[in-house]
Amino acid sequence: MEEQKATANGRFHTPLEQRIPLPKVAPAASLALPGDAIYAPEQNTLRGHGIFWTPSDESKVLRATLAGTVERINKLVTIRSWRGRYVPNVGDVVVGRIAQVLPASRRWKVDIQARQDAVLTLFAIRLPGAVQRRRTREDELNMRAFYAETDLIAAEVQEIKADGSIMLHTRLEDKFGRLSQFGVFVSVPPGLIRRTGRAFASLGYPHLWVVLGVNGYIWIYWNPEETDRAGAVADEAEPTSTSLLTTGDAEALCRARNAVLVLSMLSLNVSIESIRYVFAAGAVTDPAAMLEPRFLQAMQKMLGE
Repeated sequence: MEEQKATANGRFHTPLEQRIPLPKVAPAASLALPGDAIYAPEQNTLRGHGIFWTPSDESKVLRATLAGTVERINKLVTIRSWRGRYVPNVGDVVVGRIAQVLPASRRWKVDIQARQDAVLTLFAIRLPGAVQRRRTREDELNMRAFYAETDLIAAEVQEIKADGSIMLHTRLEDKFGRLSQFGVFVSVPPGLIRRTGRAFASLGYPHLWVVLGVNGYIWIYWNPEETDRAGAVADEAEPTSTSLLTTGDAEALCRARNAVLVLSMLSLNVSIESIRYVFAAGAVTDPAAMLEPRFLQAMQKMLGE
C-alpha cells in the first residue's frame, strides 16, 4: 500500500523490470539505455565513457550507464549521450549562430551548442567572390557586413586547441558561409545526429534542401535556384525571394521541419535518410498532425522495426 501510494504521488517508481521487459543485447553503433547489454566480441575491449562491466555478465557483454548512441573506435566502446553538449571533432560540418562580433580581435564568437562558443577568425572566412587577398583594416571595420549577430552560418571545425578552443573556417568551399535563404531553423540534441560525410542534401522535394549540422543545429531551406548541388549561398548573395513559394511548397517546408521534430521526440537518429522517410510518410497527412500521438506511434513502430 505504501509503495503504491508513493508511486501515485510520483516520488518513486516501480522497478524497471516490472514496467517493461529487459532489453535484448544491443549491437554496436545502436541506441542504448542505462542497463542495456552491449556485445563486444573483441578481446581486451576498452571500456570508455558510459560503459561498465559486472561480474555477473559474460566477458564479452558490457553494460551502458547512459542513454545515448553506442560508438566504437577500434577496441574502445563508448556511449555518446543524447542530451549532452556537442563534442567537436576536426572536420565536422556544423551550423552555428553568430553570438558576438569582435572587430578588435578580428573574430566572431559562434554558438554551436558546445560547452563554449566556437571562434571564427577574419582570416578563416571566404571573401565575397572568392577573392584571395590579405585582410585589411577596412575588413576589420566591416566585419558585420560579412557576418552580424544572430546570423546563421555553415562552417567546418578546423582545429581544437589545447585549451579547448574550437576554431572554425568557411573559406574552402562555396557551400560554407551565411545561410541566408528562406527557411526554418531546428535544434535537436547532438547525440541524435550521426556523423556522416553528408551534411548538405536535398529532401526529395523540388528546391527543398537541408543543412544537417553534426552539432544538432539543422537548417531546412527553400531555394529555387538550387538544382544540382547543396549548400549555403555565397556570402554576398541576398536572401532568396519567397514570391515563387506556393502554399504546397510552404506546407512541404513545415512538413520537413516537423519530420525532424518527430525524430527528436522519439529519440531516434536524425540523418538525411530518416528525415526523408518521415517527410515522405507525412505527405498524406496535415503537417500539424505529424506531431500528434497517432502519427508519432506509427513512426515509432515503423522506424523501430
